[in-house]
Amino acid sequence: MDAGAGVRMGTQAGVGISHHRNPRVAGKQAAERAVASAGIEQPDFVFLFASVGYDQQALLDSVRLATGGASLIGCSGEGIIAEGETDESNFTVGVMAISSDEIRFQHGMTTGMATDPHGAGNAVAEAVRPDYADDTLALFAFADGLTFNFDQFNAGLDEGLKLDRLLPLLGGTAGDNFSM
Repeated sequence: MDAGAGVRMGTQAGVGISHHRNPRVAGKQAAERAVASAGIEQPDFVFLFASVGYDQQALLDSVRLATGGASLIGCSGEGIIAEGETDESNFTVGVMAISSDEIRFQHGMTTGMATDPHGAGNAVAEAVRPDYADDTLALFAFADGLTFNFDQFNAGLDEGLKLDRLLPLLGGTAGDNFSM
């Protein structure tokens, strides 16, 4: 009999932060710390939040590399609250790495939220519908807070999913650090 047979892993999650100014170093540090904190080798899902001082694409690339290309969601923010600290500087990044045999994760992305929020809601519904199940717990959404029309997006999402129950919508909006 396999020594690991019948062993339930459950859900492990860990958080890592970095304040390094180089986006590639910061992303790698935060991701590696999150994975180590969770006590896992490979996350199933990653949350990434970073302040706006970084080259966001370089940061994203480094986190994806450090987490083995795990599904990822997140956005820029005014700051990070994690590991007993809060940092609102332009150079702070937080990563949460999650591995679970109890929770399934799926991610998707759409464009056009500013010009067609109803259509964007429909597009998200189309993307998640194939994996939607009766035990789906919630949907996380992170949008551009300067242009996001939640009511229209939610109407498109509801229309596209056609659910007979409430699906909690969690998340937040990204800003531009008052650079308007």
